[in-house]
Amino acid sequence: MNKPRETVYVALFTLLQGATGIQNTSRKFLPWDAVATEQCPFLMQVESTETAEVNGRGIPIKWLLHVEAVVYVATSGDVDGQVPTQIMNPLIDAIEAAMARTRVIWQLIRPL
Repeated sequence: MNKPRETVYVALFTLLQGATGIQNTSRKFLPWDAVATEQCPFLMQVESTETAEVNGRGIPIKWLLHVEAVVYVATSGDVDGQVPTQIMNPLIDAIEAAMARTRVIWQLIRPL
């Protein structure tokens, strides 16, 4: 890698925080029941795998760093009438826009 991995991961985490405006964050996975409702929305950057892409002799290896951005939201749906997607969708849009501006190749996988 041209840049140390930690530099890349820190830069991405900073980008995600700035894009969403979320104040409660972590670079490690926390299960839902470990995050208080008051901390939501809560963003986690979870580093999963790395893949080496070899392009031929004499060409440096390209490393693909796979990262998941996990966001927890909470509503009091019965009281305020909100559903989680009303909070989640603008956050996903902000992450998508920030990634597009930085020319990062990414894939957004949304649960069905």
